[in-house]
Amino acid sequence: GVYQLVTILIDTISSDSSRTRVNVSIIITSYNYSKYIGRCILSCLAQEMPKNSFEVVVVDDCSVDGTHELLMSYDSIKNFRYMVNS
Repeated sequence: GVYQLVTILIDTISSDSSRTRVNVSIIITSYNYSKYIGRCILSCLAQEMPKNSFEVVVVDDCSVDGTHELLMSYDSIKNFRYMVNS
């Protein structure tokens, strides 16, 4: 489930030496939250700390309400990424 995917994500973040180190990882879990997830992401990205010191990671548990498409619209933001549980 989502817990297992978050654990894999944390292990991946920890072992990826090519990534720039960040001080804070904000991890958001989601399932069919397209109505709310955009506001949540924007709130996280609006932190008053330097953009290169934190990242926002969304773990989506196979939403069927358009969440995936909404997450793709944030793909160009450098300190944002998402994973979809398959």
